[in-house]
Amino acid sequence: MQELGSILKYQSQFQDQIILGDFNAISRVDEYSSNVTEFELKYDVTDRMNIEHIDLFAQGTEKPVPSYPTQGISDHSYLESRRLDYMFASLDLGRRLTSAVVDTSNLAHQASDHFPLIAEL
Repeated sequence: MQELGSILKYQSQFQDQIILGDFNAISRVDEYSSNVTEFELKYDVTDRMNIEHIDLFAQGTEKPVPSYPTQGISDHSYLESRRLDYMFASLDLGRRLTSAVVDTSNLAHQASDHFPLIAEL
């Protein structure tokens, strides 16, 4: 949380902000089973980000698509799919969102253990 505080403090000088990446945290808008053992249910990071930013992949009527794990890099088949990767935008910028997609193509499965996020503003 200290690192996030430093990032948000620096970003506060800019009107339009996009903060994205692997946050290793989950969001309250996503549903997870209560018997999760391989990854602690941590909401503090996404709760903090949602105060002054819009979670671009939680907008709209569809449930956000998990971004982790893919099947290509290593065997994560025992892991519950999760959304660990996020794109947050400042409120004004986030309202301009036209599309948000998680690329789950065959190539994406081979490229990383996380799927790429694509947003259009």
